[in-house]
Amino acid sequence: GVTPYLTLDGGATTINVGEHMLFPDSVRAKFGNGTDLQLVHDGSNSYIHNVSVGDLYLRQTATDRDTILEADNGAGGSTAYLRLDGSATTLNVGVPLNVGVDDAGHDVRFYGATSGKYLHWDESADTLKLKDGTILSLGSGNDLQLVHDGTDSSISNLVGDLYIQQNANDKDIIFQSDDGSGGVAAYLALDGGISSIMA
Repeated sequence: GVTPYLTLDGGATTINVGEHMLFPDSVRAKFGNGTDLQLVHDGSNSYIHNVSVGDLYLRQTATDRDTILEADNGAGGSTAYLRLDGSATTLNVGVPLNVGVDDAGHDVRFYGATSGKYLHWDESADTLKLKDGTILSLGSGNDLQLVHDGTDSSISNLVGDLYIQQNANDKDIIFQSDDGSGGVAAYLALDGGISSIMA
């Protein structure tokens, strides 16, 4: 029989493809007057290129629907690794999340929406940093808080008792401070071996 494989629609100024359009390996489908959006499969991998102009949007406009990134799960199936939830406006990660590429020296920052404050993992110093004035809160009611305001540091407990516990056998709790001569001195020690306070 005869099948219309390609129709040039004069009323809608469109091209209608009856089955599918085949692009051989390494042949690019190009869009835009400057051919700035390009799709290609090179025989091994597939690419979406935004070549030189503007941002690249992946947009889901169906009401209350999600944008889902799936990949092979290593067991013959497919897993949704990343889901942008259109109803809850949340990002849902379906597998353990590794932030950073490897151990070659990548810093990671988690920013607040408008505060300018952030949580910073400094790879070179092997430290987790909070910007001045950022409060580290623990507990459902944020009842234990640690903060450095740029000048002073404070530990605040807002509900119940505050315990400082040393569980290592026969070890001490030692309070140290600057000694006024550029060094540090132990001013108070709770001696775990003899159950006494040493000043």
